[in-house]
Amino acid sequence: MKKLLVFTDLDGSLLDHQNYDWSAAQPALHRLAQLGFPLIFNTSKTLAELIPFSQELNNHQPMICENGNVAAIPEHYFEQTVVNHTNYNTHLFGNDYQSIITTLQQLRNEYGFQFSGFYDLGIAGVMEHTGLSHEKAALACQRLCSEPLLWQGCADDLITLQNKLAQQGLSLTRGGRFYHVMSPVNKGKTMAWLLARFENNQPETEWISVALGDGPNDLQMLEAAEHSVLIRNPHSTPPDVSHINNILTPLPPGPAGWNEAVNQIIDLYL
Repeated sequence: MKKLLVFTDLDGSLLDHQNYDWSAAQPALHRLAQLGFPLIFNTSKTLAELIPFSQELNNHQPMICENGNVAAIPEHYFEQTVVNHTNYNTHLFGNDYQSIITTLQQLRNEYGFQFSGFYDLGIAGVMEHTGLSHEKAALACQRLCSEPLLWQGCADDLITLQNKLAQQGLSLTRGGRFYHVMSPVNKGKTMAWLLARFENNQPETEWISVALGDGPNDLQMLEAAEHSVLIRNPHSTPPDVSHINNILTPLPPGPAGWNEAVNQIIDLYL
């Protein structure tokens, strides 16, 4: 039996870049749920942000957070018993948040780098730069393994920061409007880890991986999937996907393009 296992970025992909609306994707979301094809959020968002969103969509599946640094699996999910929708077993693949903040502060003090992270901005600053409500900005600040940055310096200094972070065992990757400082993990590696969990738990099922994203931090996820979709985002520079065979690039941006591509892939297996 073949089943799709769909991994998706959120901001700019399933969610509209400006207003975070997902209603244009509702037809495809409904089909996935009806067919029993799991939908896995694979995003830079925090687990604290994803839990209420998963409840809003009634999508109680494992989730990948903070650009692959965190995987959260509902209790008893793979034991095929009643799933506890409020408790998650979390798996951390990167450095803890406080150690990342300490490293960033030390580098800024030593080299004068010009950036503002969520730690610097606080809830009010995150609200200003993202348009999130106070409640949602507070959830975005509950981080476990990564720090988003607004870069305010020159290009040469950004390269220097990237090199200094690498010497500390950290990476700098571009998301949509933010850079992200974290351990050298990515969405693709954690996607492969979670896919293996599904395959080991249900060996009778042939899992077909699908990945949808719009930004450079989605590239490894798109490269690792059997079906890949690059969502158009007029507000960010897309990654180079010319080396990925048969990648879909729907014309509509955001959730409308997401809906079109997912329906097209579903039709291949019905």
